[in-house]
Amino acid sequence: WQDVVIEDLKYKYGGEQKSVKEIRKSAFDRAEEKWWDCREEIRALEDEQEEAGIGEVVSIADRGSDAAAGGAGRRR
Repeated sequence: WQDVVIEDLKYKYGGEQKSVKEIRKSAFDRAEEKWWDCREEIRALEDEQEEAGIGEVVSIADRGSDAAAGGAGRRR
């Protein structure tokens, strides 16, 4: 995010000089804003899935040994 702030200063503001502390604060503010934006989008998607009746998605890797036991039972 600091690189983004520095690039903005170069191109948008004609190379305006800021201290390292100001650049870090601006970068943190941008990162935090992006995080909140993404968080809201994710919550909206989760709400849509819940309304559609889609529960928690579990991958085979997360299931661990349960997946192996289920496969062995089918060979009978």
